[in-house]
Amino acid sequence: MTLVLATVAAPAAWADDWPQWRGPNRDGKSAETGLLKSWPKDGPSLLWSVGGLGAGWSSPAVVGQLVFVTGVHGDKELVYAYDLDGKLAWKEEVGPAWTRSYPGSRYTPTVSDGSLYMLTGRGLLACYAAKSGIKCWSVDIAEKFKAAPPAWGFAEGPLVDGENIICTPGGREAALVALMRRSGETVWTAKCPGDTAAYVAPILVAQGPVRLVVQITSQNVVGLDAATGRCLWRQPFRNLYGDHCVTPIYQDGRIYAVAGFGLGGVALRLATDGKSVAPEWTDSRLDNLHGGVVLVDGRLYGSGDRNPSWLCLDWKTGEAKYEARGFKAGSIAYAEGMLYCYSQDGVVALVPATPREFEPVSTFEVLKGTGEHWAHPVVSGGRLYIRHGDTLMAYDIHDKTRPPAPPSPSTAGANLPVAPQKPPAP
Repeated sequence: MTLVLATVAAPAAWADDWPQWRGPNRDGKSAETGLLKSWPKDGPSLLWSVGGLGAGWSSPAVVGQLVFVTGVHGDKELVYAYDLDGKLAWKEEVGPAWTRSYPGSRYTPTVSDGSLYMLTGRGLLACYAAKSGIKCWSVDIAEKFKAAPPAWGFAEGPLVDGENIICTPGGREAALVALMRRSGETVWTAKCPGDTAAYVAPILVAQGPVRLVVQITSQNVVGLDAATGRCLWRQPFRNLYGDHCVTPIYQDGRIYAVAGFGLGGVALRLATDGKSVAPEWTDSRLDNLHGGVVLVDGRLYGSGDRNPSWLCLDWKTGEAKYEARGFKAGSIAYAEGMLYCYSQDGVVALVPATPREFEPVSTFEVLKGTGEHWAHPVVSGGRLYIRHGDTLMAYDIHDKTRPPAPPSPSTAGANLPVAPQKPPAP
């Protein structure tokens, strides 16, 4: 492992944790303020970098004073915890790694209530104590639920729902499952005949009297009762290979699903009782493959696949507000009015989130790391985290001329309805 530290650590802006895949609400957005609106010519200051993580494209999770990230060395998958200075707090070997097509770690760990949950490419779902790295339990979801890993291995950020942890084995009798997050014991299994696993992390949606788990399988967008696992609806959604990778987005009764290979996106209107959906509009231009899409002020932002452009679409109609080329497709995150775009050729751009044009105000090149530039950017604690293959980098994006303000309580966890909690034991 290599470690690079800046001589002076920057003071953090208001620290908004990034506890799971795509942040607090699984929507690619941070509520932090007090961030730079432009960067120096060579990019923001590199506070530290750590190398030797192993192969992988998983983004980090940041909770409190720890940064969590996964990697693959040979035939073993590992999980690491670093402090905010980039010093190793602990590391643990999780189990056998995915070594076939594109060996490497796939998804960001999920950190909740002192526990860390991760799913390996081979299908081992494991729980660790976040502070110490002590293993609590593990379940081989492929073996237990008679499921085969998809062609590129399991790739999913487990979803915490109250006392449950939810994932997608894709088995004939268990397309999705909920386990007790304290023990790994099965709570429910959901049958969705013909629906094998894709590479998507599910979301939670509150609509009318029900709370839904919304997931994209290899063939459909599905909505399940979060309490029982009962499948309430299925909407056909097929791309060329059935290998969906993009987490759906929900807001105000509308679900957006998108895929690459020229398919594009569909907006689904969710019934007021949550028990059915109907297509509202479709679009083939924003055919996002795996870089993700963010929804900001009624606009969708992201890049295409067969259409290698950056696009902005109206959330209500699908109308294109702009379609821009010249900056290679990639992954995206959002904070304080700005898009953080990380291209597949290793350039990071800071772009105002406006429907008028795609116009980067600052860019820099990621010079450390190995392999494909596929990991998603993470904004937390006044820092921009970029993972490139075996290296994780932390950049200072705190604007020291502006005092940070706390994120609005109304936005924290807004799209993640929490299951009713059990009363504490007497």
